[in-house]
Amino acid sequence: MMTQKNFSKRGARALPVGAALVALLVFSAACSGDAASSSSSQSTTQTESTGGQAEQRTNTASVSKGGPGKFQLLDEMAAHRESASAVVLQDGRALVLGGRTVSGGYWLQYERSGEVLDPTNVAAGWSPIADMSVVRADAIAIVLQDGRVLVAGGEGEQNLPIASVEIWDPATNTWTATGSMNVARDLADPVLLPDGRVLIAGGRSESLGLLASVEIYDPATGQWTLVSPLNQARMDNLTMLLNDGRVLTIGGGKTDGPYIATAEVYDIATDTWSPAGEMSTGRTAHTATLLADGRVIAVGGRGSAARQSADIYDPATNTWTAIANTTDRRSDHIAERLADGRVLVAGGVGNRNTTDIWDPATGHWTAGGVMEIGRYNHTGIVFKDGRVLVAGGNTVDGMTATAEMFTP
Repeated sequence: MMTQKNFSKRGARALPVGAALVALLVFSAACSGDAASSSSSQSTTQTESTGGQAEQRTNTASVSKGGPGKFQLLDEMAAHRESASAVVLQDGRALVLGGRTVSGGYWLQYERSGEVLDPTNVAAGWSPIADMSVVRADAIAIVLQDGRVLVAGGEGEQNLPIASVEIWDPATNTWTATGSMNVARDLADPVLLPDGRVLIAGGRSESLGLLASVEIYDPATGQWTLVSPLNQARMDNLTMLLNDGRVLTIGGGKTDGPYIATAEVYDIATDTWSPAGEMSTGRTAHTATLLADGRVIAVGGRGSAARQSADIYDPATNTWTAIANTTDRRSDHIAERLADGRVLVAGGVGNRNTTDIWDPATGHWTAGGVMEIGRYNHTGIVFKDGRVLVAGGNTVDGMTATAEMFTP
């Protein structure tokens, strides 16, 4: 079963559909560098004109602490995917599903397909699974305690968030419909609670606005229940389970801003959200990673003030502290906690192939190994042996089916 106490979350969602079509036609020019951005004088907001998002979490085991590591290309996936969803199954395989793709070279479409990769036999390549009942991009995916995969919401074929939910059983390779969410949403994160239920907070609404609503799915009943809402509506916010059992949600904001610098923490026992400090700058399309000592590191995001900055949250003091800048500017990237406790941050808007590695023991960033292909809006997951899979995303050549493995 995936451990919920050792994972990273990232923001990497695609441009709005109209903008994405234009971007695909002029991709080399559009992705040759960072998008233009501007920042406000307030710590809670900035604005910027590009963006995208998706997310993932992990499982790790022991590997020796090393240097920058290296990437190696793997066999391509069957489908080109960006803003796909990815999880590590209980048997250790990677599952990547849904996302946006292209047809005829430039027509934007959505995927209902999924595929798996066995990290113990990468030479065998990717294997398809049964298709989901509907197409989904930016879908909310999480492994339940019984090993099945819950997939909720996402952006559907009408280019709007949907409320439908289905569950994939790896043992039978079948999808089964379950209770729909009370609110259609995408650009939100799932959290597996200690009792096996799933919490989702915020996200983007059918009217493309920010949501404050929060709901919990009970696998025993197949139903969703609305609980206390967030104090501040959010989308593209990152949500995770802290070591003390509380739930933290961080930042968020619309594609072009304003971006939110505040965070909130949820007490399951009292059904209440409380303020959880404020980052040095607003962030969306950022990453958030739970460290081994229970603190959380938030990295990058849209807006000139966010792209190369990072903050650390300490649950003991309920405060954020700015740390040293990363070696490169990043948004729509991935971050994964390695088995030795370091944090790998990879890719980002501008088709970056660079990586940063943060060492909590020294408090320093160093440049990591370089990806074979620069990308953003990609997925990333870390396997039990400590290797990191990077798959899909956008590149200078458009949406990609390529995948590569990072070995620390």
